[in-house]
Amino acid sequence: MMGQDRVRQNFEQEEIIEMKLSGTILQIEGIGTAEGKVVHHALALIQPVEEDGKYEFTSFLQSGMKGTYPAQLEGGKLIWNPTDQVRYIIQINEQGQWHEIGEYNAGNAWYKFMEMTLNKIK
Repeated sequence: MMGQDRVRQNFEQEEIIEMKLSGTILQIEGIGTAEGKVVHHALALIQPVEEDGKYEFTSFLQSGMKGTYPAQLEGGKLIWNPTDQVRYIIQINEQGQWHEIGEYNAGNAWYKFMEMTLNKIK
């Protein structure tokens, strides 16, 4: 991840992904650690809205911040935007891995500030 200070930060990330409420809500809990300390902890709930292909992405952070944001499926990718300037793109890649990037809009182009690739553990 690239911090606002433009310094790269590396940490171990685990995502616990489960369907809840008879498959109507996807729950994602992300826990990131560095040097044995939790540096990121978030919980997200994704649920469909009435429009086909549209979703609500509700996010809760360890800091107490929370919000509900629009999300949509496009070409097998889930895209959600917590602001007009930031978007996250999640997909399952050809190797069956969870691949997610975060991008910042700096005017006419999107710049990647976060990337993670996760392997499924059974």
